[in-house]
Amino acid sequence: MTIKKIIQEELGKMLEECGFKFTKAEPCF
Repeated sequence: MTIKKIIQEELGKMLEECGFKFTKAEPCF
């Protein structure tokens, strides 16, 4: 796996974990 691919997957996990915060219009990072 390339570093770029790993970063994209980690970002995807982070975005899923803070999906509820996004619904409240709050940035999660």
